[in-house]
Amino acid sequence: MTCPQCYTRNTTGRHYCASCGYRLPYACVRCSFLNDPHDRFCGGCGTSLPIHSPSNVDTKVVTALTDPLVNTSSVTVGERSRVEQPTIASPSLTGDERKTVTALFADLKGSTALIEGLDPEEARALIDPALQLMMDAVHRYEGYVAQALGDGIFAVFGAPIAHEDHPQRAVYAALRMQEEMHRYSNEVRLTHGVSLAMRVGVNTGEVLMRSIAKGDFRTDYVPVGHATNVAARMEQMATPGSILITEHTKKLIEHNFELNMLGAAHIKGVDAPLNVYEVVGAGPRHTRLHVAARRGLSRFIGRQVELQQLQTALAHAKAGQGQTVHVRGEPGLGKSRLFYEFKRFPHGCAVLETAAVSYGSTSPYLLVVELLKPYFQMQPQDDDRTRRERVIGKVLGLDRHLEDTLPYLFALLGMHDTPSPLEHLDPQLRHQHICDAVTRLLLRESRNQPLILIVEDAQWIDPESHAVLDTLCDSLASTNVLLLVNARPEYRHAWGHKPYYTQIEMTPLGLAETETFLTHLIGTAEGLSLLKQHILSKTEGTPFFMEEVVHTLVEERVLTGERGHYHLAQAVTDLHISPTIQGVIAGRIDRLTPEEKLLLQQLSAIGRSFPLALARRVIAQPEDELSRILSALQRKEFLYEESALPTATYLFKHALTQEVAYNSVPIERRKTLHLQTAQAIEQIFHNQLEDYYRVLAHHYSKSGQTEKAMNYLLRDLRTAWFTSLDRSLPAE
Repeated sequence: MTCPQCYTRNTTGRHYCASCGYRLPYACVRCSFLNDPHDRFCGGCGTSLPIHSPSNVDTKVVTALTDPLVNTSSVTVGERSRVEQPTIASPSLTGDERKTVTALFADLKGSTALIEGLDPEEARALIDPALQLMMDAVHRYEGYVAQALGDGIFAVFGAPIAHEDHPQRAVYAALRMQEEMHRYSNEVRLTHGVSLAMRVGVNTGEVLMRSIAKGDFRTDYVPVGHATNVAARMEQMATPGSILITEHTKKLIEHNFELNMLGAAHIKGVDAPLNVYEVVGAGPRHTRLHVAARRGLSRFIGRQVELQQLQTALAHAKAGQGQTVHVRGEPGLGKSRLFYEFKRFPHGCAVLETAAVSYGSTSPYLLVVELLKPYFQMQPQDDDRTRRERVIGKVLGLDRHLEDTLPYLFALLGMHDTPSPLEHLDPQLRHQHICDAVTRLLLRESRNQPLILIVEDAQWIDPESHAVLDTLCDSLASTNVLLLVNARPEYRHAWGHKPYYTQIEMTPLGLAETETFLTHLIGTAEGLSLLKQHILSKTEGTPFFMEEVVHTLVEERVLTGERGHYHLAQAVTDLHISPTIQGVIAGRIDRLTPEEKLLLQQLSAIGRSFPLALARRVIAQPEDELSRILSALQRKEFLYEESALPTATYLFKHALTQEVAYNSVPIERRKTLHLQTAQAIEQIFHNQLEDYYRVLAHHYSKSGQTEKAMNYLLRDLRTAWFTSLDRSLPAE
């Protein structure tokens, strides 16, 4: 570790610099990002950071888990847990939470026969590697192992830290388990003459995540709910070597995996039969835009200014003035759709595309590898020799002066020589040579024809791929390359000062554009006007959220017909949030500090809009601390301050954010918050209670105080009746 204060090279494991005593940064065990010593959340991946001291962290294990060049097979389950578990499950102030998760159960079939007649220690030596590979697969996709079950595990994805793609992560983990188990089973068959097989069950649904504080400053999380029971039933139904999932999970992952429908099955504890599916394998990786395209893309509304900015940047790149464009915006605003529409214009350029994935930040060079595979026309069935021939042919056919890049491209693409010519090269120097090799290759390609490079979802990029982009971006000035990058607001880079850099901020659609969008999406049938207003108030101009809400209404048979020509089949009592939207928003909320998240949940019960005076009375917190956290939530764009006079009033930026935060609060805690809010309103606004009758009726109803709720509801109705009567009387 190099000290940022005096640049002394310190040995691994030091917490303070040996030369100047400066507190050294901490490398995140998940993504290797260097964080400041007192950071609570990783600046690279948003994961909670533990409190570190020399006594509770084995620095050799940290090194093994953070260095991509070190083989982690020597790290035991216990050692990994001591380092990783605090990161995944740092103590939280929020207590129990309701969350939508994907539960996974996996166990061994044949373990009893395997250990029969063996000494307990010998049995453990055979079973532990199987448990290790199960847990490794869960950790790879950032799941949480809730329980080890002797010869199996129970894991959850999407909690305690939410991930919007938790169903996909769970199924990828299950496939990896089966792949690794097949390899291990072959070893056991040769040594013990016994076959091992694993069965896996997966289900998605809502649970209560119970947090249990441990005496060693760690917190264990236990998911409780029907969804976990169904996952366990799926595992018990599965045949050895198979993965079974429910209909709930299938709907969320079907575009990314190959599935076989097994039919309906009666599950113990479930009244109606459930459709069960077997996961055959992974299919092509599809983004949300790809999935939407299969359903049929909605009409592209607005964004003409942004499209023109991209066209201008392309014109500069074609003229030999390379450009970098960063499209920045919150989830669902249409960043990927903007690139899709831009590509549809005739441009006479070569186009290479890649996308980061949320679980790929710990896989070195993953984004760059996915960019180069189609460039070299690599196929999944290619063997190592075929892949080498493709790379050599493409590189030397392009320019024989690039021959010296081949060893680095081979290493990047996982084609290792034995012995490797790069084996003894300094890792940092090898990394720089890889960055240079990729940059030289792409720049040389752009001399044949202008090159458009598209990078999607850069907020999830791995550090090594980010370094490649940095090297490429530094070299664009006099080239025919247009580098297009889209990302969410948390993405950071160092390109902003370059004269050939442009940043485009994506904002929600305006009112007129939103109304046009909804009209094309739903139609103009009688009775839809009120529904459109309801959707607009919920989604506030975010195209993806509007599409998801309408898709949910169609699935629930509230809307019937075809896109653009729907009819209202039944009254709309409420707009349900789809699991996709919930995952996106919950992921943002879980990246807050524990104090910020707790306050956001408490405020969600008070209401979409609330006076500061009311928040002070309901939230038992010192005033300066409350102000500090409110300011942080404003900076992170969860809240707005509507007005400062006569009293400060705050507003949730999105109605959906308030709803997701509220839904995560356990029901009993909600009741307490509603009761406290109602009592605070009575105390603060006792001289003008008639203005709050309806609000008080709502809070008392939600708190379970039905009598008081009815009392205030009747007062509100009486006030409204007298007001309407006064208006109907003729003026004297």
